[in-house]
This record gives sequence, structure tokens and C-alpha cells, in this order.
Amino acid sequence: MKIAIIKAPIKDAQIKHYIREYYPLDMAYLGTYLKENKIEVILIDAVIEDLTINDVIERLKNEKVSIAGFTTSLDMFTSATAMMNDVRDAINAVKQQLNIPTFAYGFHAAALPEQTLQEIKGLDFVIMAEPELTLLEFAQKDLISYKGFNADDEQLQNIQGLAFRKEGKFFKTIPRQMIQNLDILPIPDRELLPMKKYQSRPISPPEGQIIFGRGCPFQCIFCSPHVLYGYKHRTRSPENMIKEIKMLQEKYGVKNFGIMDPTLTISKDAVMKLCQGFIDAKLDITWGCYARINIVDEELLKKMYDAGCRWVDYGIESGDDEILKRLKKATTVKQGIEKVELTKKVGINPRVNFLIGFPFETKESIQKTVDLARSLIKEESCITVVQPYPGTELYRMCDKEGLLKTKDWSQYVTLAKLKPKIIIKLPEETEKAAVEGLEQIYGVYIKKILSSGNIKLIAAKLKQTRLRDYPLMTKKLLKELVR
Repeated sequence: MKIAIIKAPIKDAQIKHYIREYYPLDMAYLGTYLKENKIEVILIDAVIEDLTINDVIERLKNEKVSIAGFTTSLDMFTSATAMMNDVRDAINAVKQQLNIPTFAYGFHAAALPEQTLQEIKGLDFVIMAEPELTLLEFAQKDLISYKGFNADDEQLQNIQGLAFRKEGKFFKTIPRQMIQNLDILPIPDRELLPMKKYQSRPISPPEGQIIFGRGCPFQCIFCSPHVLYGYKHRTRSPENMIKEIKMLQEKYGVKNFGIMDPTLTISKDAVMKLCQGFIDAKLDITWGCYARINIVDEELLKKMYDAGCRWVDYGIESGDDEILKRLKKATTVKQGIEKVELTKKVGINPRVNFLIGFPFETKESIQKTVDLARSLIKEESCITVVQPYPGTELYRMCDKEGLLKTKDWSQYVTLAKLKPKIIIKLPEETEKAAVEGLEQIYGVYIKKILSSGNIKLIAAKLKQTRLRDYPLMTKKLLKELVR
């Protein structure tokens, strides 16, 4: 059996340009785990390689692939919901032209397995939650080579963590337990994908993307990492992380790292030990991470700085404490302001993120967020309209209360630079405030980029941006430029 793991081609040129630089660690982890267990596997990132679906199909033919799997994640913690129409078209084309079994894994498929199977006629099964152990068991039982995909096969029904159609009805097996010791997963083999293409970013040195843990115990209503990785936080050992960092340094010359966990600082003790490991190993690196403002303190931030940390990304989300309570953030506006200043004090660059457009927001709460964002926003910060991603409490709330404008997944764009759609039904004046607030803050963002004087940064950021979609912001920006 030979398995292909695929990121589907994306038709929207702007979205494609924005996401292409991110190395798909989810694919690399899955592919490497199969390879280490003697399963033939190929990885295809159609986005980074500029492949059409016909190109993908031709490669599958040439490689004599037995089964094709498609990721529904953008990275280790972001759903590819906005690209699900592209995933659907790719799966259906593979089924029609090659008639081989197909499967999907990742955030979107795991959140909506039954609906995904209904919407994608050429899809045979979905892997729910972490895919590595489930797909390995499926491959080792060799259920495809002799019988094709047979939903009545007793062996198939005994594999934990699968969803499929059986006699025209939705069927899922019992859930699989999460991997408790992440060190059993081999370090991702970057050569399974064209690594150099991901290193060609025009605005920064080559960046190595790595993860420390999986799972998040927090209950934020808009966040989806628990869909795939659960609520229990599990980490790699510092020694395992250091081994991967040294490999990336020696093989690819990487000195700048992004630790891509949704929240690195879930456990202060674990991060302190990780940082001490970096220091003891005398790693000549810089790195950044995502963190929670209610966990970091001066001791931790100083240790992170000493270990090479130079940026921290905080999800402040709102400038209104009542909204933060409803989001179940367990943080306050005051904490956000204080921790941003503390982060600057120790020499780390704080990046801040905000969300607007929740169903319980008002014009006034949005203005509070806009005002706070204007005071804190930096070049690499983000303010965007929240999207109710499947699998989140926010999605279930909006679906139950009839607040979803559409379930056309192509509209679920959350990238601020690509003009996100407002999917949640809001009162007219609230929606107007959200649109104008986004334009105001994005105007500040662009102005800061232009004032940096970094030509490469300016060119790269403007190339990603649809200025024509922000008439108010563009008008204000032009006025600033001619002053």
C-alpha cells in the first residue's frame, strides 16, 4: 500500500499567496510517522508547488498510489474551513478519475465528520482527532490492497477513530485515546516536502516551525485546537525539541524559529524547563511563540528572553471585560495592557491580536476594542472579524440560534489581510461598527508598515492586501501619504 497525504490546490490567488509560506507540520508528522513504520508514503503540497488538481492526479498515477488522504488543517492549530470547497473538488476529482479510496483528516473534518462525508461524495472516510495512530493501524491491516474500501469489513469497524458511511448511513467507531508521550513521534522529515520553497520568504530569514505540545485546557468559545488534540496538554521533552532544532540548524541553516503551539505557556514550569534546556545546550537561535497573558510573568519572560525568545504573540481579543467573560478567556483588559508593557520591558517584542463581530457585541464594545487596538498594535499584529469555526462553542451557539449567514465554507475567511467576511448575523449598527473598526485599525497597521522604511516588508505586505476591499481605510491611508 502506498499512501498520499495532500494539501489540495487553492483557487483563490490571494489566500494561496498568504498561506503558502507556512510549512504543513501536520502533514510532515503524519507522513514521517508512517514512513518510520515502513509504510510507503508521499506528501504533496499543491499550494507551495503551484499544482492544479490535474497535476496532482498525474502524480498519483505515476506514483501508483493506493489511497489518497487530504488535510483539512492549514497548520497545527488552524482549520482550513475556508478552503473546504477546494478540498471537496480535489477529492471528487481523484475519486472520479482514479477511483481509489480517499480520506480526510484535520480540524474541519474532525469537527464535522458526518457533514463532511455528506458534502463530499467522493470521500470514503474521515479520521477523527489525531491521525497518526489511526492511519497507521489502517495501513498495517492492509484493508485497501485486496478489497478496496469496504465499510462492512469487521476489521475496519474495529479501528478506533474512524467515521464513514455504512449502508447509506453515518457510522463512527469508538474514539481513540490521544498520544500521551509525544516523543514517540519521530522528528518530521522535512525532505518529504520541498523545504527550500518554504524558506523563500521575502521579509525574514529562514524560519523553522516546530511544536512543543498538543492539546489546550482552556475553554475559549471561538478556538478549535481541542477538536483535534483534546483538552489535555501534552508536551515533548526539552531534549527532543533541542534535537530537532539542532537538525534544522545543521541541515537548513535555520536560526530563527517559530514555536507554533496555540499557546506555549500553558504550563509555566514546562516552559521554564524548556528554556533552561535551550540555555544549557548553548543554542544560537532566536524564536517566538504564542502565549496567554494570564500565565506569563516577569520571571518567565526573562527566562524566555535569555533562551532566545524575541517575540510573543498574545490573544487579547477584546477591549471590553464583559466580552472577555463571555468568550471564556479568563483574562482581563488590564492584564493585557500590563503584560504587553512587561514583555517590552524584558526586551521581547509583543504582538497583539484582536477579534470583533461576536453575536453578543455592541457598537460600544467594538469601539472599546478598536481604541485598545489602536494603542497597542504593532507591525506584526492582527485585528480581524471572528469566524465561527466548526467544532467551537461559538459555531454551535450560532448554528442553534440561526445566526449563521451561510454555510458556504469559502466565505469563512479569517485572515485580516484578505478582508474576512462577517458570517455571524449582527444588528445593522453593530455590523457597521465592526466593518469600520476593522478598516480603522488596518489603516493604522498599514501606516506603521509604511513608516518602517523596510522596502521588502512593505512590498510583501501590500502584495498580500486587497486595498480595494477597504475603501474607508484606503482613503485615509492616501491622505496620510500625501501629507
